[in-house]
Amino acid sequence: MDDRLPVRDELFLLSHEESGKPLIHVPSLSAGLAGALLIDLALRGLIDGTHGRIGAWQREQGGDRAPGIIGEGMEGQALAEIRTVGSSRTAYDWIMTWHPGFYDRVCAEMVTVGVLMAKTSRKFGLVPVTRHVPTQDVFVTRARGALRRTVTGVVQPDAGYAALCGLLFVLQLEGSLHLSTGSADLRKQLFAIADRHTPTIREILSAVDKAVGELATAAF
Repeated sequence: MDDRLPVRDELFLLSHEESGKPLIHVPSLSAGLAGALLIDLALRGLIDGTHGRIGAWQREQGGDRAPGIIGEGMEGQALAEIRTVGSSRTAYDWIMTWHPGFYDRVCAEMVTVGVLMAKTSRKFGLVPVTRHVPTQDVFVTRARGALRRTVTGVVQPDAGYAALCGLLFVLQLEGSLHLSTGSADLRKQLFAIADRHTPTIREILSAVDKAVGELATAAF
């Protein structure tokens, strides 16, 4: 769909309660979002990680691997960093470099483009708490509906939703799909869908898994 959000935005939406409260540990979610940014770049043909290290598409390579215009947004900044460093870092290296504060960066970008808005409520009726919620419910229902149809086999998974299935598996966010399927069976389905993806996407998902494991351990 032409109006589909980036994978990182859809992951952000699915990883929160309706109130805007994150469903999981924010540092782990930040790592997932950093991995999702790499996935967004990979899906556009702008990076490759087939050989274990992330390299950027270069204009002199020719071909049609860079659809659209990459400006000064998150994708443009990330691609510029990768080009500057060259193919010396793995997906895990980039995720661990970017994840501090990455949750807030993605949130701010989504506010700027009109997908999220700030909403303040009072905890226990006293303390004001500001969270960010979708400006339109359709942003969440569209992503969740497409994933539900993918997981239940109604439609064949496209590259973006297959990658998102992998992120939900790694981050243990399968409950966000609101399916009656048992958690164990649903996780098997998510893994099976993601495991059919390209080597680059599988490499990024593996890196997210490693980063989340390390960050979860560091929290205790």
